[in-house]
Amino acid sequence: MKKWEYGLSSSLPNPKRRHRFNYFACITDVIGFSLGILFFNPDTLLPAFVSRLSPDKIWVGIVTAINISGFFLPQLLAASWVQRLTYKRIYVLTLALVERAAIFSIVPLLLFHNSISATTLLTIFCLFFALHTLCMGCNGPAYFDLISKVIPTRQRGVMYGVGAGIGGLFGLGGMVLTGYLIQRFDFPYNYASCFFLGAIVLTISVIPLGFIDEPPSTPSDNKQLKTYFAEALDIFMTDRNFRFYLVSQAFLSAFPTAIPFLTVLATETVAASELQIVWFTGILSAGRILGQPVWGYISDQRGNSIALVFNIFLAVIAVGLIFFAKSIWMFYLIFSLVSISQSGLEIPSMNITLEFAKPENVPTYVALRAAIIAPFRALLPICTGPLINVFGYQRTFGILTIMILLSWFFMLQVKEPRPINKIDINK
Repeated sequence: MKKWEYGLSSSLPNPKRRHRFNYFACITDVIGFSLGILFFNPDTLLPAFVSRLSPDKIWVGIVTAINISGFFLPQLLAASWVQRLTYKRIYVLTLALVERAAIFSIVPLLLFHNSISATTLLTIFCLFFALHTLCMGCNGPAYFDLISKVIPTRQRGVMYGVGAGIGGLFGLGGMVLTGYLIQRFDFPYNYASCFFLGAIVLTISVIPLGFIDEPPSTPSDNKQLKTYFAEALDIFMTDRNFRFYLVSQAFLSAFPTAIPFLTVLATETVAASELQIVWFTGILSAGRILGQPVWGYISDQRGNSIALVFNIFLAVIAVGLIFFAKSIWMFYLIFSLVSISQSGLEIPSMNITLEFAKPENVPTYVALRAAIIAPFRALLPICTGPLINVFGYQRTFGILTIMILLSWFFMLQVKEPRPINKIDINK
């Protein structure tokens, strides 16, 4: 039992070898996730898939809400359990495999779609997709705690950046394959093949996480849930700097809400084809290739807050350009700006949360961030569809643009939690 608990310590006695394997396992997961998710990209391919089944934009809103809120909703509950665990890697791997199983389950649903109505198919699809994202949410606090234990602070940005960049590079080939599958097979068999390939890649790449040589954590006391919530609330009320960050993140929910509706707008206003939507996915992938290694390095060297301030403002510009989107080329420009902005938001948003917290409080800080922004991520996409139906795209996107601008304002109030000039590169 002890040999299993201490992972690879007997087979990798040298600390440098242990670190190399841990780094390999983590970056393999990042590469695989970046590539695997491309085959059913929630910002481009899923809105196109849902629109083929129903013209009602509420379904696009529901799927978007599941995608961006399912990850956040359960984290505070999960963190109260995770903090009691001495080791996190088996918990992380188990839930990760359930996530993948949920995507695999969508494949037979699409293969035998003839026997059920489009509404029923969408409902069952949403349930499987919700299982996928909720498991990711339950996994979040444990995963980030695991990363904080095995990857030094000044190496996390580069690891995520290089991993996502390599994943994006592979993703260019994946984009070509996705385009071929979308055109080669009839609907919905084309999307079924994409879900299957994505789940295969995600499953293979996550397995090394289960063999990380993880140092033990000091388990927290077995607190009642209301005590844990009270402590989380106390952090929110007393940590002013973190509170500004959370408000910024809440308003920033407008950005991931807007992106899938950009895809729907492109199909309606400039008649974007499914192949052109695949190109949107490729542009988002190219942004990861070029942007994430750069922003990962900048975040490691200069802090995460500067990257967030710049890229939130870039998000304002990207969404604001909707008022001038009259051709497919303008949509290519918008998605290019979106891809650059996303590449500079994903890594710093994860890493800065770890740096606000003391080591023993990492799961709580991660979960508190999730709990605060979850209602915005859940309700905003659901409301956006009806708002578009009533007020049109321009007024609705005007509201979203203002929200992102407010996010930028509050992020300007955040002081970098990491003392850049005093950090040892090995910490």
